[in-house]
Amino acid sequence: MNAATTVTEVVKQGYRALLHLTDWASYVILATMAIVVCVDILCRYLLGFSTQIAEEVASLGLVSLIFVSLPGAFHDNAFLRVDALYRLFSGRLKSALDLLFHLAAVAVTVIYSVYVGKLVADSFAKDIRSDTFLGTPNFLPQSAMFFGLCVLLVALVAGILRSTARSETAPSNDD
Repeated sequence: MNAATTVTEVVKQGYRALLHLTDWASYVILATMAIVVCVDILCRYLLGFSTQIAEEVASLGLVSLIFVSLPGAFHDNAFLRVDALYRLFSGRLKSALDLLFHLAAVAVTVIYSVYVGKLVADSFAKDIRSDTFLGTPNFLPQSAMFFGLCVLLVALVAGILRSTARSETAPSNDD
């Protein structure tokens, strides 16, 4: 086994670990949302009072869940694509469109990550909090957004590497 293969395997393991981390974070976020909402419903109907936190936890959890689950959704090919048209294209055109999509997605994700990163830093520096009962620091859900975007960026780059490796090794059916 040469050094390049070893480095490649370590990078692949790191990538898989990041995806597992986002999966588990998604599970924890979803479970927390479900538990808090269920407890609030039980308290309201059985005990006659509300915990006053269910709406905030569910809202922040939903935003966090969306961003944290993006890398796994991308990796599993769960993003939207018009397959009815895509199936009609040749192998080279599919490869070119995949590369174009990945590059455009990387550009958009980098721009969005920069702005969300600035938002997190600003919210943290100014100690901006929600004006609710919990007074949640805004940088917490924003950090989940930033984390999800950064891992999505890693997944997009991995997608570019996978698609270029596939197109180099796959025989062309354009002939």
